[in-house]
Parts: sequence; C-alpha cells; structure tokens
Amino acid sequence: MLDDRHEVARVLVRIRWAANRNAMVLVLLLLVLVHPTIFALPEASVTACAADAAGALPRPSVAKGVARNLPAVVSVVVLRQRRDPFEELTGPESFQSLAGLPLASAGNPAQRVPPLERSFSSGFIAHPDGQVLTSAHAVYDAQEVWVLTADGKRFPAVVVGFERRTDVAVLKISGSRLPVVDFAPTISLCAGEPIAAVGAPFGLENSVTAGVISAFPRYLPGGSAIPWIQTDVALNPGSSGGPVFNADGMVIGMSAAIYSSTGVFVGVSLALPIDRVMRIARQLTSNGMLQRGRFGAVIQPVSSELAQAFGLQSAGGVVVLDVDSGGSADAAGLRSGDVVLAVEVEVGVGEPDTKAQTDQTPKRLTQDGNAASPAEIEDRISSAKPGTVLNLTVWRQRAMKHVRLKVAAAPKDSAPRVIPKGATTFPRLGLDLVQTKPSAQTPAGMYVENATGPSLLAGIESGDRIIAVNNLPVLTEAEFDAALRSFSRHESIALLVERERIRLYVVVHRDAP
Repeated sequence: MLDDRHEVARVLVRIRWAANRNAMVLVLLLLVLVHPTIFALPEASVTACAADAAGALPRPSVAKGVARNLPAVVSVVVLRQRRDPFEELTGPESFQSLAGLPLASAGNPAQRVPPLERSFSSGFIAHPDGQVLTSAHAVYDAQEVWVLTADGKRFPAVVVGFERRTDVAVLKISGSRLPVVDFAPTISLCAGEPIAAVGAPFGLENSVTAGVISAFPRYLPGGSAIPWIQTDVALNPGSSGGPVFNADGMVIGMSAAIYSSTGVFVGVSLALPIDRVMRIARQLTSNGMLQRGRFGAVIQPVSSELAQAFGLQSAGGVVVLDVDSGGSADAAGLRSGDVVLAVEVEVGVGEPDTKAQTDQTPKRLTQDGNAASPAEIEDRISSAKPGTVLNLTVWRQRAMKHVRLKVAAAPKDSAPRVIPKGATTFPRLGLDLVQTKPSAQTPAGMYVENATGPSLLAGIESGDRIIAVNNLPVLTEAEFDAALRSFSRHESIALLVERERIRLYVVVHRDAP
C-alpha cells in the first residue's frame, strides 16, 4: 500500500492539550485522577433511558438509538511506557494527566525504570464473544489493556492485532453473550444528517456528543484516498475509538481524530467509515495483522479544478504526487503528475517482470465521467496482496496510457504484545512511597514516588499525597502498611488522595492487574 511515511497521521493535526492545562486544572484534575466508573449515570437515569429505547417515551432525536447501544460501548484503559508527547502524532490520547505535588526527593533518574503512564480511549463490543474495536494509537505499545464495560465490570484484554495507518485495533476479552452495537447494513451518508458519538472523554464513560455529518467522503491532503467522515461532533482525550451512530442508532463509523491548526477542537472531527473498520477487523482477527501491498507512490484525489487543469472533463481518479525511488510505482514507470483513472487486478497471468511496461502508443482520451472514484482506487490498492499485478489506466499529458505494476510487500506493524496476567505481585498496591517533613511548599505526609500495577491503573500518580487508607489516617510508611494489613488480600482499598490541594477517594483493586 502507500508508504507508511505518508500515512494519515502525518497530516492530521492531533490534539495537543498540554498548552491548555493551566486553564483547566481545577476541572480536569478530578477527571484524570479517578477511576472512570465513579462517574457512572445514576441507576434511575439509566432505567429511564432504557425505557425510552424500548419505545415507551417519544424522543425526537438520536437518544433512542444511543440508549439502545450504550451497554456495548466500553472504556479502554492502557498502561504503557510514558510517551514523548512530541515524538509522534497519536490522536486525542496525546493528552497527559496533570502532574502531582513536587517530591522532596526524586532519586537518581538514571537508576530508575522509565515510568509507566495510564491513558484512556473508547471502544465498542462488535461480537458477543468479546471482540472489542478501538483505536490502534491507544494500544499499539500497551503493557496492560483493560476494558471497562457500561455495567461497571473490568476485563483484562488481549490485543489481537492493530493497523496503525487506518488506526484500527481489535481487542479480545473473556465473555459470552455480551451486548453488541447495531451496525448499519449499508453506508449511505448525507451532509447534514444528524449523528452522535459515544466515548469516554477524560475518562467520563458513556458521554454522548451530537452533531451532523459535515462532509462525506472527505479526502485529506497527504492522506492518500481514504474516505473520511467529516463531522462537527466534539471529540476530546479519550473519545477516539468510540462508535458514531446515525439517527436510527446504527453504527456508521469510528471516532478517529480532530483537524485543527490550534491543537484544540474547533468544530472539525473525523471518523472512519464502519464498513472499512469491519473489513480491517476481519483481517486482523484472522491474521493478527494486515497483509497489504506497497504501491510506492503518494496520491491525491482529483477534484473538478484539478480535472480541468489536466484536461479531464470531470473529477475522478487520483493524481500521483511523488514516487518512491526503487519502489513498485517507480519500476512501473509512474511519475509525478500521472492521473490514475482505474485500477484492475490482472487475472490468469504468471508473475510478470517488474520492469516498466508502459503502452508506447497512447490514445487520446475522451473523458466520459467513468473514472473510478478515489475511494474505489484506494480500495483496490489497499486490498492488493504483495505480488499482485495491477493494470493501471493512466492519464499523462492529455493522453491515456496503460501501466502494469507489481505490488511489493509493505512493512508490517509489529506483532501485538501479550502480557500474562497475575504473574507479578505488587507490594503496597504498587506504590513507592516517600515520607516528607513539612515545608513551605508541601505539608508533611506520605507522597507517591512512583505508581505501578493496580495503583497506576486506578489513576494514582507520582507526587500524590496519601492521607488515609479507607477511613484510617496515615502519616508514615509503618501506618500505611499496618492499615493495608487490616484488610483482606482480595478487598478493594479506598485511598484518600490529595493532588494540587484537591482531595478525593480513589479505589484500588488488589486483583489488578
């Protein structure tokens, strides 16, 4: 397929929230600290919405469809090595949680293991046996993945496979007869059509944002010819990977990213059509990764203006922007400025030579509007396996040529990691504690130097002050250890935590990870 260096992530301006932290400290501090299920809807509200979904009450909006599908929408919590926020563009989850209070002694950084971080994304159950779909950028380097369902249950998840170019990942959790979302049988999208997205922005699970389809298909500069759904639905950190519903409550897409020059949501978001998501998911489920070919060229959809400039009567096809030296397109003789009008798979022919085989007697083309759409060409190219021979109809210098191209093998995504559960024990709930004396900046008490395992999963961070274990105040390590011993090994522990002078109880599950 197209070279990974030209993948969509290079042209999508992803959310960079770090610059806006100060303005959101008091609100977001609570959101990133606590376990997302703390914010579950009241039971009465859920019951009322379920009655609406059954048709008991009229609701002239997307509410019925959303309520019907909410049980199948999940939150995905990931533990991973801390990423460099400027290393790559990784979608809405590039938001980093707020730092805690300064430590009295941080130790020698060179002697410490790089800290893990916790991140949120969204997802949805696609099959009752526990298949979950989410965004690849959220899980591709995960050490631990947990799925939190709408009924408050927690499941360890295995990454079955992922494809970073289109940002789709498949997870597997243990279960049977799980609720699943309703998929649209066909994709027919119109600008102005009302839609809703469901996800877990900032860890607030089952949050609904609504809007309309702004454009479809939307082709992005440098993003090959993937037909994105452009919407005005608000996405925030934790939203990507969640489902996008139409007014009938049918899933039509997966939330992917925002498009912005400022790093914050400005009214333009993008979703991947669900038919493409499911096609990728089927391959990932079968093989763990996609078997895709390498076209060796960067392409751009041909608009009406470009068609006029190239001497074509109507929009259609894709124009070659750049050709990789030594790649398949280069060997076939393609060059910048060529317009690919159609792609057909050569059938019944042995392995041809990869040397350029260009028709030397081109015919004048009377363009009749039958050029393939950019999405059709993208599909033909993306589905071509290595070694496949493609017959390309090419428009060059106002004349038609025929080119035979042998698809090369594209670099594969790394195999998903499988981390065994239950193989590691975590003393003190996975907390490294430092006891400090009072100062002008910090009160005396027990401070977290590093959080791993169940404590990190619960949202505790370096710099947090531990005030109490359940209702037992603790000021020293001995008091903390004594408080832990008073509870069963299988009990969940409620820690009273202070961060930036805000106090909150956080539940740590001893059985996780």
